Amino acid sequence: MSPRSLFWFGFGLEKLGLVALRWHRLFAFLVFLITITAVGLLPYLTFDGNTDNMVKSDRRAYTEYQHFRDSFPSAASSVTLHIRGGDRPLISKRGLEDLVNFHIETSLLDNVEQVISPLSVQQYDSDRQIIEPVFPEIFATDQTARDAAQRAVDLVPEVAAFLSIKGDSALMVIVLAEDKDGSSQNHAQFFQDLDELIDQSGLNVLKTGLATVRFELFTALVDDLIFVTLMGVVIGATIAFIVFRRWQIVLLANAPAVVSVLWTLGAMTALGSPINPLTTIIPIFAMILTFADGLHLLSHWLRRLSEGEESYGALRDVISEVGPATALTSITTSLALISLALGGEPLYGLAFFGATTVMISYLSVIVVLPVLCRIMSRGIEKQSVVGLTIGKWIHPLANLTAFAAPRFVVGVSVIAVLGLLMIHALFEASVDLSDHIPKASETHAAEVAISRDFGGSDPVYVLLPLPDGVEFSDLAARQLIVSAHEALETKLGKGRVLSIAQLWRSIPAGENMPDELAHEIRRAPAVLSDDGRTVLISGMIKGLLPAGEVIKLYDELTVLPELKGASVTGPAVMTAIENSYVIQQLKLGMLLAAILAAGIVGLVCGSFRVFAGVFLANLLVVLLVEAGVWATGRLADFALFVALTVAIGVGVDNAVHIVNLYRRRGQAVSSRESLRKVLDLVAPALTASTLVLSAYILVTQFSALPVVNFIGVAIAITLLLALVSNVVVLPATLVASGRSEIKAKQDPGP
Repeated sequence: MSPRSLFWFGFGLEKLGLVALRWHRLFAFLVFLITITAVGLLPYLTFDGNTDNMVKSDRRAYTEYQHFRDSFPSAASSVTLHIRGGDRPLISKRGLEDLVNFHIETSLLDNVEQVISPLSVQQYDSDRQIIEPVFPEIFATDQTARDAAQRAVDLVPEVAAFLSIKGDSALMVIVLAEDKDGSSQNHAQFFQDLDELIDQSGLNVLKTGLATVRFELFTALVDDLIFVTLMGVVIGATIAFIVFRRWQIVLLANAPAVVSVLWTLGAMTALGSPINPLTTIIPIFAMILTFADGLHLLSHWLRRLSEGEESYGALRDVISEVGPATALTSITTSLALISLALGGEPLYGLAFFGATTVMISYLSVIVVLPVLCRIMSRGIEKQSVVGLTIGKWIHPLANLTAFAAPRFVVGVSVIAVLGLLMIHALFEASVDLSDHIPKASETHAAEVAISRDFGGSDPVYVLLPLPDGVEFSDLAARQLIVSAHEALETKLGKGRVLSIAQLWRSIPAGENMPDELAHEIRRAPAVLSDDGRTVLISGMIKGLLPAGEVIKLYDELTVLPELKGASVTGPAVMTAIENSYVIQQLKLGMLLAAILAAGIVGLVCGSFRVFAGVFLANLLVVLLVEAGVWATGRLADFALFVALTVAIGVGVDNAVHIVNLYRRRGQAVSSRESLRKVLDLVAPALTASTLVLSAYILVTQFSALPVVNFIGVAIAITLLLALVSNVVVLPATLVASGRSEIKAKQDPGP
């Protein structure tokens, strides 16, 4: 291989490290200046708990939901409460009176537009021509309270949507004033006031609903950024101390990682990109990538120091030796992350900032680390250091597999990939919405309680347009509204649907709606659109259903003749449909990531066999992990394919380091013999970096979000398997033909 082709192995990016090493004082000042600027931007970093933004698109499901939000803004932001009586039955004299007081006091809170509970359900008395509550507010005894509750449910089935006699509980929906920007920060004071009111009420109350989830996500994202990042620093320091046993080296190993996190957050702030449930992993990703790559470079430098080499020269040689491979691994990882953009607009931020973070991490390793090593080398260079000596298992494993029967290994791998691709094709894209809710959230408990007592409270909305010239109060509208209401009831159940149809049914057939009743309906929020041309019919389904069940219900509703021309939407419907589409795109993106990552390695090597080996070794692993997830019954969701796509980019790193040393050290020997020597040399660093990276990424287990927890575990498992695959399948592919294809530079190497 010519010197020029070796230069292009890392696209010359390692030259920046050599410049930083030579002009270390200037670069130290620049690093300090940029870091201080990034720290100064941190107070302006924003957080986005609005789950709608995670599925933003121009497709039908999203646009219909946005139309609903525009037409009925108050219905799109609500808190649902499951209420029990505390130390006494709720359906009792005292329990129901406490509920009445709680309803009134809640309606007086700031930012509350309407409170809906059993007390809100009204009926029209056509004889007296008045509108009155179905449920009385004063009860003489516990028995009269129970009788009144049963009478209300028997008289108006819709009361059962808010009062469970069997479960001795009530449901309350708090409609919040329109939240124009979807920002959860605006509701912080409301939730504080609500919690104080709950404490004073003597009632047992659990909160859920879209506004609750947004606020909990916002809180979890802030806590995650602080706590998980701090735990990452602690874990990084612990790992560095276990490996090297020197505080100076612990500082060298961790400082670039901290700098990369600060630079990444500074860049996100400067570009106005908030932390959301998807991008929350980016700071963690910045830290682990920088730490792992830095540890690789640091270990080579320390090994040279322990062998008696001079600090500056050793560091310069290590940058030239390891820098190209580190640069190429950063490029392959960036390409893998860029492929996430295939998922559409919701993943643009993750794709862009993910790829940007990888390059920031590389800059931290290739610039910050050499500068720090140059500054701190005086206290290290004259003393022996503890190095990385693990990885002895690689040589016998490769001898028993890749070198003993390379064609058999390749053949089995190809057959396995073809079989696993069938599972990949059959693994239906879906999503579990509970994965995006903080683990410690009371939302889970609330959803379980509501499902038990009421069958669920997640809303499904039908936007029923009225014919031209027809008002909702006209007789011509009665049949349309009542028929649509009853059609929805056939799917969701009696008493599970709310609309003005209930009031229409209290009016004798053939009579017009009284003006007083029509006036009250116009005043009520979340009933009619502002122009009066669209009637809202609300149904309730079980909360946090898998996307497949929600989509099936949506398909059944949209073909009902009574709902012809109507829009069927809701948070659960929109997210189920949009997420399924995005996940399907991520499935394709995962395959593209494998092709891009392997393709760039094969391109710079000028070898199709290198491409085939890298592609086969790493695709086999991600498909194997995907099949394992499929076997456990977990859904094919966001977390799985984001994790596997990221893991492809990082997992290819092992292959790059193998190929890099192979090109630098291989001489006029057979490919098999050269690869044996390379694996012996690279084994300690590969094993150590993979173990460190896998252990480090488990810092995600400190996150409050299940989706982040799963991404961390999936990446860790994939990287461990990728290490094995890259020292078995990759060498087997390179030697399977029995001839050496790659020309290597005759260089004594490290």
